[in-house]
Amino acid sequence: QYLATASNDNTARLIQVEYRINSFIYHEALVYQVAFSPDGQYLATASYDNTARLIQVDNGAEIARITHEALVYQVAFSPDGQYLATASEDNTARLNLIDANKLIEKTCESSIQNLSINYWRQYMGSEPYRKICDNLPLHPDVIPKFLKEARSFAIEGNISAAVASYQEAQKFESEIDLNPETEEVEQNPKLVANKLFAPTKVEQARDLAREGKISEAISNYRKALKLDSEIDLNPNTDEIEQDSKLVANRLFAPIKLEQARDLAKEGKISKAISNYKKAQKLDPELKINTQSWNTLCRFGSIYGNAKKVLFACEEAVTLADDPQLKIQTIDSRGLARALTGNIQGAIEDFQAFADYAGFPESEKERRRQWIEALQNGENPFTEEVLEELKNE
Repeated sequence: QYLATASNDNTARLIQVEYRINSFIYHEALVYQVAFSPDGQYLATASYDNTARLIQVDNGAEIARITHEALVYQVAFSPDGQYLATASEDNTARLNLIDANKLIEKTCESSIQNLSINYWRQYMGSEPYRKICDNLPLHPDVIPKFLKEARSFAIEGNISAAVASYQEAQKFESEIDLNPETEEVEQNPKLVANKLFAPTKVEQARDLAREGKISEAISNYRKALKLDSEIDLNPNTDEIEQDSKLVANRLFAPIKLEQARDLAKEGKISKAISNYKKAQKLDPELKINTQSWNTLCRFGSIYGNAKKVLFACEEAVTLADDPQLKIQTIDSRGLARALTGNIQGAIEDFQAFADYAGFPESEKERRRQWIEALQNGENPFTEEVLEELKNE
């Protein structure tokens, strides 16, 4: 009534001869051999994908899968049809009971506990886990395995899979705490999964905010709040923050400031000043440090915008608390003053640099030369000198 074929196209075919109806048995590599059971109810296939498969002939369904560590090149049924033998290049031959009930009975007789999750999945595939030996305890890895998988699914955002895994754990222990990392006992699968996914959305929102994608960041922050109404949107601060727009803006502000410094170094002073202002607008509490103001002051002056950046020079001098850093900011201000016509102020600033003991004598001598030129009504800041200062 049936014909079976093996092929290197990764399939075996079960053909009902009278009606010429084909059933395909799919493998991951070539099928080397097929064999019928003595009663004709089962078909076994041997494949180079390291498996042998047991097929029910009347409907073409796979009812068992035997896995080896290397290709399987032969299958054979016992004369009474109760056993299937497999031979593999992993140097093993295996004898497998075909009747599932008898296999279960024999397994339970020789076991002290039910199957582990890994063992179950190796032989039962995607069939939902269950206790097959009612008189034996549950394997100790079952519930922890379901909880671990549920947690991973939740963090990845696969909420439905997480909920399903939590529910599987609850089948075996109805009062189980689904999230033992919290102080309270949590038993609502969806609530737990949502709370675990919320920090992932916060991280995504943070990354978007730092890229300047404020609208997208705000959207993700709001999704995080929907998942967990108590979540802190900015865990890097002491206070719990839940204002999506405020958090997104604050995260982008330092990035905007960094862009402003880079623009200043490139000589794009107007854009740099604009970005300084945008950074302050994004976060009114943003503290722009001495170095940032000094960068704008110095490069703004070098690139011919001394008048525009004088305010930055004053900010840098005011904020500097380290003695040597303060002298450096005074020196930058001296350059801006010289280029805007405040000769006396420039002389005083350069003199402060020349008098400070912490700088190389060559640099101090250079300032003395600038002072002398200014006193003589000359401009020491030629294009060549300014070009040199750009590269310092």
